[in-house]
Amino acid sequence: MIAEVTCKSGFKSQQPQALKQSASMSGINADLNDAPKVSLAAILIKDKKVLLGRRKGALGAGTWGFPGGKLEFREGLNACIRREVLEETGIRVRGVRFAALTNDIFKKERKHYVTLFFICKPKSGKARLMEPEKCEGWEWFTWNTMPRPLSLSIRNLVKQGFDPSRKPKADQAAHGVW
Repeated sequence: MIAEVTCKSGFKSQQPQALKQSASMSGINADLNDAPKVSLAAILIKDKKVLLGRRKGALGAGTWGFPGGKLEFREGLNACIRREVLEETGIRVRGVRFAALTNDIFKKERKHYVTLFFICKPKSGKARLMEPEKCEGWEWFTWNTMPRPLSLSIRNLVKQGFDPSRKPKADQAAHGVW
C-alpha cells in the first residue's frame, strides 16, 4: 500500500505504507518526516591524543565530543570536516580519512543522526575556543583517558571497539569499521 507523505519543506512523495509502520513498530513514534540527519566528527590526533570539547547549549550539553557538525547541502565530506574543525577550533587539518560511522538515536530528544567519523591531523593553528556559545573549551586526551560523560556518538563508537591507535583489519578498513 502506498501513502503520500509531505515533508516539512512541502515536498510530497509516495512512500510504501510499510515504512511508516516499521518506524512505529521500532518503539520510536516517528514518521518519514523525522528522517535521520548526517553529522560528521573529526578525530583530530596530535601526539597520540585526541581533541575533545565539552558541549553546551546543544544536543548533548555537558558531554564531551569531537569537533564536527551537520553536513550542509551539496557539501563534500572532506570540506565539511575542514570547515567544522576550523570554525570550532581555529585549526586547519590535513590527512582527512574516513574512520567509522555510528547510528545515534536520541530517544528523549526525538533526534536521529548518522555520524561519520574522520581521522585527521593538525596542519596549522592551536586549539582555541571559537564558538563559546556551543562549547566550554578544547582539551587533548589520550584515548584511554577521555573524560566522562562522552557524547552518545563517541559512546557508540567505543562500543564498536574503535581505537584510533590500532590499525584496522583489511575487512574492517574496507567497510570503514575498526
